Amino acid sequence: MLFRSVALSVSAIPEGLPVAITVALSVASAAMSKRNVIVRKLSAIEGLGSCTLIASDKTGTMTQNRLSVAYIVTPQKSYNPNEYINEHLLLGAKLCNESTSHVEDGERVFIGDQVDVALARYVLELDEELFKRHEKQKPIDALPYEPINKYSAASYQIDGEKIHFIKGSPEIVVGMCAMSEDDAKAVLTQVDEWAAKGFRNIALAYKVSDESGIAKEGYDYIGFAAIADPLREGVKEAVLKAQEAGISVAIVTGDHPNTAFFIAKELGIAQSEDEVIDGLEISRWMERGGVKEELANKRVFARVSPEQKQRIIGAFQELGHYVAVTGDGVNDAPALKFANIGIAMGKSGTDVARESSDLILTDDAFGSIVNGIEEGRVAYDNIRKVIHLLLSTGFAEIVLVVLSILFFIPMPLLPVQILWLNIVANGIQDMALAAEGAEPEVLKRKPRDPKEPIFNKVMISRIVVGGLYMGLSAFALFYTLLSFGYHEDAARNITLLLMVLFENVHTFNSRSENISIFKINHTKNMLLWISVAVAQGIHIVAMYSPFMRSVLSIEPVTLQMWGTLLFLALTLVAVMEAEKFFRKRIT
Repeated sequence: MLFRSVALSVSAIPEGLPVAITVALSVASAAMSKRNVIVRKLSAIEGLGSCTLIASDKTGTMTQNRLSVAYIVTPQKSYNPNEYINEHLLLGAKLCNESTSHVEDGERVFIGDQVDVALARYVLELDEELFKRHEKQKPIDALPYEPINKYSAASYQIDGEKIHFIKGSPEIVVGMCAMSEDDAKAVLTQVDEWAAKGFRNIALAYKVSDESGIAKEGYDYIGFAAIADPLREGVKEAVLKAQEAGISVAIVTGDHPNTAFFIAKELGIAQSEDEVIDGLEISRWMERGGVKEELANKRVFARVSPEQKQRIIGAFQELGHYVAVTGDGVNDAPALKFANIGIAMGKSGTDVARESSDLILTDDAFGSIVNGIEEGRVAYDNIRKVIHLLLSTGFAEIVLVVLSILFFIPMPLLPVQILWLNIVANGIQDMALAAEGAEPEVLKRKPRDPKEPIFNKVMISRIVVGGLYMGLSAFALFYTLLSFGYHEDAARNITLLLMVLFENVHTFNSRSENISIFKINHTKNMLLWISVAVAQGIHIVAMYSPFMRSVLSIEPVTLQMWGTLLFLALTLVAVMEAEKFFRKRIT
């Protein structure tokens, strides 16, 4: 009973499973790093493969984040960036600016937020003398840009006058200017028109005043910079790939609704303005109780605050989505932590954002997220393949031992033989399976339900069918050999060899749950062939090694017996192919 208990325990415990799963995740992590995705948490790999919605920032992720001033728009007319307007505009663009620059190898290098960099470059190219004259000037007072304020401000002493400059969202800046309601309305209509063309609009204003601190009102409106930010190369194709994979894509940005909708329409994310919602409407939605169904069909979220971003994510999670969110700033940290998968920007992101994330994009590109999803799906598939191989062969061993108990015959395999079987027949092959490549069209199937257990109907069906067949066949062979007068040790030796062959053949059955073994490209994973050959070779060496023969109670068999056992092992292929065929017919 002790020996039988040990045999059952050894059969039931998949010793190699933790290592094989770790290998699968590590292989996926390495593959992701080659595709510009750095993994901070291994669990995020499998999670990314389950993603059903990507809530992505626009600037830098879907666009190049190489901003340039395309036009300066005043209430009277629009100017090309090489047309001089007035000195106050240039001073505002240069001095109300948090970027820095230095000359390196004869070229001016700018560091800072890309909006500030674009404005600084504009001033440098239009009036280099003014740029250099005020390059080192320090402000008397300054208010850095914060998403919650949506503007920045600075006060300077220039030619004996104290001048206040503000720069930021046109809606905020216009509200701080001394202008009539009709004029303000006309300016904002102008802003909407330029935003609808895809431009990011930054308003500028100034005020000459000796009042202390930063002036809060009474500014003279100058105009706004219409800033262009081209789409990233390949982002349109990446969005299409995500949608073909059954993944919804939403833009969550602080930009103007018209600008965000223009980009979303270009990328095929949204087709109607009904799919757009801005921060003001989101605030009203939150006041009404945040009914999640009201956001179900929204795909563009503009002028969004950090708090609103987190609420949006929560609403989609309540709708059943497994949400991946991108972020780069300190204010994005709560959303990155709250999301199912937090993705930080490696180039433009802050340390706080990166520390709060699960994954980091080294190139900040949306296409890399889709690449990561593909690798995540491959990793999950490989984990299932490893689990199937280990548990179905373990189940076969349990069936074999239990049947011997029920029929009151000697143990078909000794505990040491079962342990050897697990080491030889599974110890290498499962590692090779963990490194399997992507199955065809892995990105064209729908995401799996995150709540679906790994032991779903497909997994259970395959384990039971394969394990039962191997266990019953091995028991029938052992029982027949005993009936024909074989000694127990000789019968065990032949049964052990059959199980080794079974499990090596079953390694190839485990390569896909749905694709026929005859349609799989078996040259893609040569490591699997090597692992099977090595495992079988080790067992053959053991059969001829005096020491191992003594330890395992095994011995060589005749070529005729080899042929018979190989034929029996190959019948497992027919059984598993039949399981795939009938399962597809039923479902």
